[in-house]
Amino acid sequence: MKKKLLLFAALGIMSLGITACGKEEADPIKEDLEQYLSIDLPAIQGEQQAAIDAYNNYFTQENPDSQELLTALNTDIIPKYEQFLSKLSSISAETEEVNAIKEQYYKSCSLQYDALVQVAKSLEDCDSDLLEASNDLIKQSKSELAAYESQLNILASEHQIILNNGTEAVDMNSKSGDANETTAADTQAEATTQAAE
Repeated sequence: MKKKLLLFAALGIMSLGITACGKEEADPIKEDLEQYLSIDLPAIQGEQQAAIDAYNNYFTQENPDSQELLTALNTDIIPKYEQFLSKLSSISAETEEVNAIKEQYYKSCSLQYDALVQVAKSLEDCDSDLLEASNDLIKQSKSELAAYESQLNILASEHQIILNNGTEAVDMNSKSGDANETTAADTQAEATTQAAE
């Protein structure tokens, strides 16, 4: 009887060992990154995109009116973007690695927000120097966005996550991503410069 009991105990231990070998170890960074990319970020990016679309739509008009843009910036675009930033800030990552990615994206988005505020101020004051400063902020934002995308790709690759269009960051200055396109900020710079002359 003792032999049978020992045999069952040994078989039980072996089966637990085999079962444990078959399970994949949990990867908290992968789980956190998937949560951030698949759930947290998509839940708020619509607000960012709405603000960006409203800004870019101004430049599709044949004769853009800077006062209309100023009103839209102050009553619609900037408040929407501010809401997006607030929600982005409130996303909590469980791991340091994903938090670093989130903070890099936040930095890029904050620079975009600062650029929008600067455009509004330049229109209020009819100041082309402020407009040029907003263009500099947009360039900095693009640089930070590139750093975010690079860090994101590295982390995703390290944790076997395949990125697709749903995880791309939104660039307020380019609808297609073509660097040779005239951006909304470029068009705004031209329009404001002409208005100032």
